[in-house]
Amino acid sequence: MEDGLTADAVCVYEWTEARNGTTPVCLWGHSLGTGVATNAAKVLEEKGFPVDAVILEAPFTNIWVASINYPLLKLYEIAHNAYRNKERVKMVIFPPGLQQNFLCKSATLLKTVRGFLSQQWA
Repeated sequence: MEDGLTADAVCVYEWTEARNGTTPVCLWGHSLGTGVATNAAKVLEEKGFPVDAVILEAPFTNIWVASINYPLLKLYEIAHNAYRNKERVKMVIFPPGLQQNFLCKSATLLKTVRGFLSQQWA
């Protein structure tokens, strides 16, 4: 099932990228979808077509870690250490009470993402 979801994400990304002109395209995954977005980014990188950006909303490091509610700081450290340009990795902590399934209700979610992408694509 995971391979199928990844293949679907790669297909949608490639379709969008072929039609976007010069506009950057990002992969955006939420919760378990962050694994799909990350896998799709890896597949595209291996094919020689690195993605313009990846947004991971309410991510986890692996299913075991997700099941025991491991702090997200560990995931940030992994991404920060893995990426050459440290300024392109950012962790945003939203106010308590939104929890992972309600981040979409945050008034600042889109503003935060747009600001981050604007900095990356400037």
